[in-house]
Amino acid sequence: MTLQNNPRTTLLLVSVIFITGTATLLMFGSSLGGQISHLNNTWEKHAIQTERKVEAIYRIHKHFGYGGFIHHFKNLVLRLDHKYIPLSEQALNDTYDAIDSYLALPTSDEERDAIAAFRQVVDEYDRKFAKAKQLIGVDTNQQQLDSIVKTDDSLAFNALKVMSDSIQQQLQQAQTAGQKALDKNRALLDTQFKLVVIFCAALGVAMVAIIFRLAKSLNEIQILFQASPDALIESDTRGQVLRVNKKATEVFGYDAKEFLTLKIEDLIPSKFRDLHKQQRESFQSSRRVQAMEERNMDLFGQRKGGEIFPAEIAISVFETGGGKSCVSILRDITARKDLEKRSNTDYLTQLDNRLRIDQTLNDEIARARRYQRPLSVITCDIDHFKEINDRFGHQAGDNTLIEIANFLKQRIRSMDSVGRWGGEEFLICCPETDASQALLLAEELRNGLRTVFSESENAVTISLGVTELQQTQDDSRSLLARADQALYQAKSDGRNCSRMA
Repeated sequence: MTLQNNPRTTLLLVSVIFITGTATLLMFGSSLGGQISHLNNTWEKHAIQTERKVEAIYRIHKHFGYGGFIHHFKNLVLRLDHKYIPLSEQALNDTYDAIDSYLALPTSDEERDAIAAFRQVVDEYDRKFAKAKQLIGVDTNQQQLDSIVKTDDSLAFNALKVMSDSIQQQLQQAQTAGQKALDKNRALLDTQFKLVVIFCAALGVAMVAIIFRLAKSLNEIQILFQASPDALIESDTRGQVLRVNKKATEVFGYDAKEFLTLKIEDLIPSKFRDLHKQQRESFQSSRRVQAMEERNMDLFGQRKGGEIFPAEIAISVFETGGGKSCVSILRDITARKDLEKRSNTDYLTQLDNRLRIDQTLNDEIARARRYQRPLSVITCDIDHFKEINDRFGHQAGDNTLIEIANFLKQRIRSMDSVGRWGGEEFLICCPETDASQALLLAEELRNGLRTVFSESENAVTISLGVTELQQTQDDSRSLLARADQALYQAKSDGRNCSRMA
């Protein structure tokens, strides 16, 4: 007896297949929703922890570094002035509070070792500070006191670098894990969609029931689409927007109807539109989720009012009965970029801080060695900076640092990097530059600065030390030591000059 001669058996078989297929689709939908929810919760938890860690490191820099305890403590030793004691005590207490805040967060063994090493230096400063308070007012001169309380703080800055590198590594690991989870969820969604199409074609006798189930499944997908914490924008192969979720309207400022009049490139700053279009068309040849960041691009979006913001963007391509469609997944990372900038920026001058410029120097040394190219560094120190503070006050000293920082940013070349190395000292990293070229640049900066302060009551000059990387011998420490020797020679030769070592 064939199935064609037994409609009841046929109907029963179709029903069994239909029920089995429907249950499978519902399980896929439920699993996909759970995984997306878990992925979102994991991202939020990691973002909060990372933000708190960056904030703690920022506070440690602020309260302990050259604008905090070290600044006040050195002034106490140099001037033997009791007014710096409460300032030093407050900065030291704030530093300990920041360390405790960091330790209260989940940390790796590497981070705990680094913070322990940093705390050893802080404890050493605490002991030397207590000794200094006892000696002030006693028959002790500045040189004696300085030799007694002198402390090596290089271990502390190395520890802070380890902590910052660890946070960057955790961010990269979280991004990689999130991307893998997103790929997996997209594959599940693609599988679910294919199964829907197969069952619609095979179960023609149960079309009404299948359409009902399909509508329910698509409604669940729409709910997930709308509930996504990222902006989702569906477009056709020409880039015409077809639909968006609620987050997209919040991020870009257009309502859903306005989106339908736009192309995807209208959401990109004008200078990046042609490049974005080329990349999108290239991505459309693939069926997998691709993050555009994989091609080392800086990505930006543009809101309705013209505001440009940094973004992470991934594109997924899928096929429907009407042809190919693309879903662009966009995340506004303005807050993350601001945190990264704060952790790498000197709060007073807005130049790269010591950790950042040190990392840049090490990267450039590695690049120069790999390609056998020249690399030079310039150390720059403000002449008689202590006299500026004593004569005009600390606010004038801060203003001088800011003016010189702005001058250096404007006058160095686009390929150069400048950062505040500490106190009144700056470091300039000059790729593709030999020592003679760097010396010319140093002289241009020195003469240019004289013009800036020519009409000021506070006539400021700088001394500069120049040296070039020795490919087979130098590391960053020996390179900087030689630059310091050149700077010391410039100071010894009367200041307001440049010397090369």
